[in-house]
Amino acid sequence: MPDIKTLAAARNVDLVNTFTKSLEKLTAMLSTCAPIHAAVGETLHQKKITGKLSEVAYTAGQDIPLSSYTYEDVTTFEVTLKPYRKQTTLQEVKKRGYDGAVDKTDAAMISDMQRNIKKDFVAALGAEGTTAATGKSLVATAANAWAALSNLTEEYGFGSGETVYFANPVDFAKQIGESEVFSAFGISYIENWAGLGTLVSTGSVTAGTIYA
Repeated sequence: MPDIKTLAAARNVDLVNTFTKSLEKLTAMLSTCAPIHAAVGETLHQKKITGKLSEVAYTAGQDIPLSSYTYEDVTTFEVTLKPYRKQTTLQEVKKRGYDGAVDKTDAAMISDMQRNIKKDFVAALGAEGTTAATGKSLVATAANAWAALSNLTEEYGFGSGETVYFANPVDFAKQIGESEVFSAFGISYIENWAGLGTLVSTGSVTAGTIYA
């Protein structure tokens, strides 16, 4: 039987691994997004490409008209660290056992961290630059949102990609039907929902609203 310090050290590693695996599952779910690895204090630049094809007519024997494209900064982000720490007393371990005093509270802490990340993520989706789409039902709204996104991705040249939709659990529950529900990062989702993409359930989205 390992002593409590050895056990605690092992559980600390397990806590980090559990959180990391949940992030990997989230990344797999958000298959249209590529995660950017950055160090604390590093500045990330969100950029857009500006320019267009030259419309100058070509004259035989002359240089082909030049098309010019450049990168421009949209905004910048500084990577910050949000440190979290939890401490469990020996008295609590004796009273509730290691599983109750440490493992269950670790799970609660991870859940709270995930909840904060999801809130920040959804807040970013509703920031400036959004385009509204409406419909008589969730599916109709999602289809209109898909159309709006398709026009945007064609304009910016992102190419084809799967659309991911975020909805409140109340609206999500109405869409389950016979669909298989998966889980990642403490949230449920349906793949190939209504033939439109992935539908994600999160309480961070207001009921009656959907983000794509």
